[in-house]
Amino acid sequence: HFLDLDDNNNNNSRCSILDTPGLREVQLVDALQGLGLVFSDLVELAKNCHFNDCTHTGEPGCAIAAAIDNDDDDDDDDVENTSIVDPERFYQWQKLVAEIAVNTKEIEQGRMEQERKEQNCRRRKKQKVLFNDEQEDGVVPAERNKD
Repeated sequence: HFLDLDDNNNNNSRCSILDTPGLREVQLVDALQGLGLVFSDLVELAKNCHFNDCTHTGEPGCAIAAAIDNDDDDDDDDVENTSIVDPERFYQWQKLVAEIAVNTKEIEQGRMEQERKEQNCRRRKKQKVLFNDEQEDGVVPAERNKD
């Protein structure tokens, strides 16, 4: 069930509610592209960080940290041309990025485990066919190993 609400009392913001009867949880998997669209301002700002592998947790030259600091300095009038980032919005972005990474890794591990099980099953079936063929030929497996 999906309910889409318009909230005219709050700057025409929209709210959507997704009801998933029978599901305990819904996880984000392989959703970095969509997350990049929702948080495009932070993604663009992160491109201005001094280091390419910036984690935005205190590295020098971090553009996001500087923008968060600018948000704390609301008294300054010369902040007009500088991006300002709400610390809560940044926290939510980082939290979702981490969640997607964990979920994607778990899904990939599950896929690998499933593939391993399928390979073992195929190997056992092949061994069973070989065993049956040998029995039809009159070769007993114990005798085969004595060679």
